[in-house]
Amino acid sequence: MAGQRTRLAVLAGVFTLLAAAPGRAQDAMLGVQAGAGPTYLTVPESIARSLGPGVTGGVFGVVPIISTIGIQGEARYTLRRSSLSAPAGVPVRTGDVTLHYLSVPVLARVRLFGDIYLVEGPAFHFPIRGRLGGVDITDDLQTDLTFVVGIGRRGERYSFEGRWESGMRFTRRVLLPGDVPTRNRALTGLMSVRLK
Repeated sequence: MAGQRTRLAVLAGVFTLLAAAPGRAQDAMLGVQAGAGPTYLTVPESIARSLGPGVTGGVFGVVPIISTIGIQGEARYTLRRSSLSAPAGVPVRTGDVTLHYLSVPVLARVRLFGDIYLVEGPAFHFPIRGRLGGVDITDDLQTDLTFVVGIGRRGERYSFEGRWESGMRFTRRVLLPGDVPTRNRALTGLMSVRLK
């Protein structure tokens, strides 16, 4: 019991010091960002899926609302990859999946303490191109909507951030016989460079 209280006291002290650390207020900024990380698609239980590499890059801007809160808008190219497989006898289309999007996140950016900040909000992904098992599925894709949550550390010019994105809509507009209903998931590490 005494050991647990000691650990809690140490944690409380660390958080107090972090909260008291000098930080930067939200200010207007423009910049570029790029990132990469694992992506995958959700699938029904009878289907197997695997992680694939994803990449993203584009521009961002932050508009302050108050000293600790701002709105961060982005326009990025996003590539997501995964693969689908099924046991013999399950009549579904399988293979490597490649999805290309123009992504437009609209995020709340909140300074937590020091130079640590949180981003969260919706991201809209407009399909550019898609392939499943070598077959073009671009016409079957619909605008994707994901929920984004991330945490980052802001430097003088560079910021580093980790994000989780969870799809709220199916990736396909129409499911033909043999198609699998899927949603996007992604874990992304981003580096941002402030230009202004």
